[in-house]
Amino acid sequence: MTVQIYLPEDSSIEDVGTLFHSGSKGAGYRREKQIPFAPNSGYAFAVGENTYHSVDPVGDHVTTRDSILLTYFVDHSLLQIVRNRFKRLGNLILAELKFLGRSVG
Repeated sequence: MTVQIYLPEDSSIEDVGTLFHSGSKGAGYRREKQIPFAPNSGYAFAVGENTYHSVDPVGDHVTTRDSILLTYFVDHSLLQIVRNRFKRLGNLILAELKFLGRSVG
């Protein structure tokens, strides 16, 4: 399951919300819905083989896209447990590197 809670200061960047798609890699994707990046909003969905989401590139009017992102994994086997722990570690390392890159530059 993925949950994202949007934390913008106001409604000025509603156009940078998450997009949800239908379709497949071979047939192409269709935009179905965009969740406005607005205060007191967000979304949750059960991740599956046929769930697709993205975000468009943001323009210069966006200085930050603050949110809380929660991903919940269900581990049914030892392989899934190990794989998901490495994913979490990788996400932590990438987030820290991004933060350090912003702090230095």
